[in-house]
Amino acid sequence: MRLLLIAVLYKPHLIILTIYDLSYKIMKTKYLILSLFLLLFLYSCHKNKSLLILQQPVKAGDLTTLVLNEADFKSLVPLGSLNPSSHVYPTDHMYLYLTDPKIEAPLYAPGNLTIISLARNKHAIGTQFENEDYSIKLGAYESYIEFGHVSRLTDVMLAGVDFSKGQCQEYSLGGTEMEEKCTIETNIKVKAGDIIGYCGKVLGQSALDFGLYINNKPVCPLDYFSEPTRTELVNRISNYDGTIKPTITPVCGSANQNLDNTAQGVWLRVDKQAYPNAEHAPKYPESANIALVHDNIDGRAVFSIGLTVPGVSPNTYYFKPKATGLLNRDFADVKVDGNIYCYDYEYKNGGGFPVSFILQLIDAKTLKLENRNFTSANSPMPYAFTNNVILFKKE
Repeated sequence: MRLLLIAVLYKPHLIILTIYDLSYKIMKTKYLILSLFLLLFLYSCHKNKSLLILQQPVKAGDLTTLVLNEADFKSLVPLGSLNPSSHVYPTDHMYLYLTDPKIEAPLYAPGNLTIISLARNKHAIGTQFENEDYSIKLGAYESYIEFGHVSRLTDVMLAGVDFSKGQCQEYSLGGTEMEEKCTIETNIKVKAGDIIGYCGKVLGQSALDFGLYINNKPVCPLDYFSEPTRTELVNRISNYDGTIKPTITPVCGSANQNLDNTAQGVWLRVDKQAYPNAEHAPKYPESANIALVHDNIDGRAVFSIGLTVPGVSPNTYYFKPKATGLLNRDFADVKVDGNIYCYDYEYKNGGGFPVSFILQLIDAKTLKLENRNFTSANSPMPYAFTNNVILFKKE
């Protein structure tokens, strides 16, 4: 007696066909158990996309080619940029600012890699500013490069792709405008220097997002380029228009600036009316929260404020830290000491009226913050909170 047991697992880009030839001899219990384990393994492969694709994790030295022509970008901005209200936290990716965003520029594969997913992104849905662009993920799910704000994909990339059948989700970056992201899994092999898309010619898009992630944590992409390409990229690191070079280390920037037992880091708003069933606001969208961090170019201390502080527009508010006292102390020096600290900001992007903040670290995970429409010079010590105080929890 012979029994053929056939297991077929289907994915759009892959079919797994396994045939078990079970003779009478292996119909005994122990062999049946073994067969069941094999079927369970195949099922786990079906559920776990990382087992279905022969992936190529990105390793140091794998990247050899500039992703844009040198003339097509004017600067490479480090990790840790701030742009409230959509980017209240230090960004987990770098930016390649285009020399002329009105002109389309080709995007090249930086190495011999596999494109494991493509995504179509719709922005400001239903408004006069609605537009769409794409994201490209290359490598493996535990180690990958991701490009964002790609204006157009090549015909090869789009062949057979129907984003409406992908995994789609709608979300908000804050406010009333909605975004949509539809992702399709792929298995497209590319070689270093292949054109995989284009940047530019999308309203409001002036830069290409460029990130590299190991186990979903951001790292410096430049560390994975071979020479001389790595040095070429390091030499292009600057602010958005290429006029100011970083004066701090690491030159590649840092996405995670949280510092335990201090005021420095990302803070999530406590609001029982808005979030009755949660201790605090969710981490995303970022606009509900704040970050007390440092600039990724010159290291200045900065309040990065979303839509969460009454009377304060979403912006970055900079100040010059002092080493002593209760005025303009660096966030890293603010600890659980019972003191209330005051901050007069030097300027915000775009200018504005003088303003100050007062804050206090209640415990390692709890912060009080209040906006005041006058400077410390017009506020005698000791500083005191009013009913306008807001509570935050550290992420």
